[in-house]
Amino acid sequence: MRLIPILILVSTIASAQQVDYEQRVLQHFFENVFPSKYESVSSIEFDGCTEDELSNFTLFKNCFDLSDETISALDKKAYKNTFPKKKLDLTEINDISFKKKKTKSNLRMYFYQANESSGKHYLILGIVKQKHLTHNYYYELDGSGEVLQWCDTGMTH
Repeated sequence: MRLIPILILVSTIASAQQVDYEQRVLQHFFENVFPSKYESVSSIEFDGCTEDELSNFTLFKNCFDLSDETISALDKKAYKNTFPKKKLDLTEINDISFKKKKTKSNLRMYFYQANESSGKHYLILGIVKQKHLTHNYYYELDGSGEVLQWCDTGMTH
């Protein structure tokens, strides 16, 4: 009988330690970036799920000062692998409505899943404006989910 409470405790601790990196980036983006970059936008096309791919920084290695080894590790994990899409919690995002279906909205958002290398987690969030311009936001987080830096297609913050 003593084994059951210990298993419950271990299970609770393990689940409490899991960090939802995608959710952290979503919160950061809508609290710190979206209000200034897209202040006149009231809706965006996004179904609330990540893509089924991992973030890959191969084409954007100048965004952060990443070693070739880190870029290679991210690339190897992402290349030709797919993962179940992750549902994100949109309920705490205010002042914007999310549309699941294609609408007349000028913006569409996509979100690649977190990719890990050397204890850091990397994510890409993209905004497509009127099917022509893609604006990418790259994020680097530590193991606890704190945003270490983010890059707006070339400007590190």
